Amino acid sequence: MRKALAILAASALTLHLVAAGPAAAQEEAPSVSISNVRLALMQLVTATGDRAGPSLSPGSGAGSERAIYLQAGSTTLRALAAEVAGTDTPGALVRDGDTVTATLPIVVLQGAELTVGEGTRLVLDRAAGTFLLSFGRTSISGAEIASGPQTDETNQDDATPVRPFLAGVGQGSLSVQDSTLSGLGYGEETYSAGVSLSGRGLFRGGDAAPMTGNTFRDLRGVVFSGVDAPVVENNTFESARGTALRLSDGAGGAVRDNTFAGTAGDHALQVSNVAGLEIARNTFRNGAGKAVRVDDASRDVTLTENFATGFGGTAFTVAEGARCTRLSYNVVTGNDGGGIRADTAGALILDGNVIADNAGPGISIAAQPSDASALVVHNTLQDNMSGIRGTGLAEVRLARNDLSAQLPRILSGDLDQLTPTYLRAARDAADARADIEIKGVSASPARALRRNAAESAFDACSQGAPA
Repeated sequence: MRKALAILAASALTLHLVAAGPAAAQEEAPSVSISNVRLALMQLVTATGDRAGPSLSPGSGAGSERAIYLQAGSTTLRALAAEVAGTDTPGALVRDGDTVTATLPIVVLQGAELTVGEGTRLVLDRAAGTFLLSFGRTSISGAEIASGPQTDETNQDDATPVRPFLAGVGQGSLSVQDSTLSGLGYGEETYSAGVSLSGRGLFRGGDAAPMTGNTFRDLRGVVFSGVDAPVVENNTFESARGTALRLSDGAGGAVRDNTFAGTAGDHALQVSNVAGLEIARNTFRNGAGKAVRVDDASRDVTLTENFATGFGGTAFTVAEGARCTRLSYNVVTGNDGGGIRADTAGALILDGNVIADNAGPGISIAAQPSDASALVVHNTLQDNMSGIRGTGLAEVRLARNDLSAQLPRILSGDLDQLTPTYLRAARDAADARADIEIKGVSASPARALRRNAAESAFDACSQGAPA
């Protein structure tokens, strides 16, 4: 065991020394070698905190023993194929017109730069266990990257569990724009999602490039882990086998104007332990689980003008200590579960949403912490199984919501007993929209509501004040 650890430590040190070349190396002619893949894998799992797993370990029969290393300099994928042709493994990277096929993994070390440009098609051989791993800078623009070649054997997940993937270690290590990526990703680890970017560890430096204009088809998913201010914009996520897009352990950024369709995993979008993220104008259609889940102590997250329909579970969920979350002007309709659910969430603001024709409650609030509050204002609920459901409540304000077409039930759960109070408040209101404050299971007439109440509540909770 000690001998094995010593070998791994030596491998990690060797890669660190090779990778830590000067920044000026990018101006040099490309330096290419073919060497043991263990060097790259050791750094990968160390940086991401993942485990290698038996299917990725050399000698398992599922992965390659060697890899193509771009050690220094700047080159294109097509030129890299020409460089590899001059090595002792000329078939490791073969170009045929615009298509380049890799039968060994490609590793871009720190200080090196690889460009996969317009019109280039990279095929990562699935049977050979190939992948593209970047510690330096890899730019993919206007290209196509696919798992292949497809055979009867590679279409059987049990026979060939490993699929190719792209992984960047370091916030600035991987840029993907205006490209099509298909058939990538397997397993459960961050690095093998399909496309992943990790900002943890020694390679954190640099800013993440916007991920824009791509089509991700039949991937396990796209993952940002430990990355600050990612921008994911104008992409299409089709038929993801897992969670289509997951962001964790970061701050800032935006997920805007994307389309998610046919997600087979638990979520189309999952946000965990992220602060200050904007989720806006996305379309979520037809998924097996949830459209969006915000959890794991995420804070100051806003969801605005999104559309969600056709999901097997509740469309939007805020859970596990997520706090100061605002959902505004979203349309949530036609889901087999509920519309919006908050479970053990902190301060919550729901304003201006349209929630209709869902098989579960339009809005559900459960197990509020004792110091949490929810402001539910100016929402329209119609033809859900019930309008607003509450259990284990601390403090909720229901203000000026339109439930005039909400049938068969307006309130449910612990709130059911407050239905007469709510109806009396609606009858007494000039516009027939009730405004009541709920603490536990008791209700009272509400204070005057400010015109910008939702915005003020979000500003207050994002600064740590009670909403």
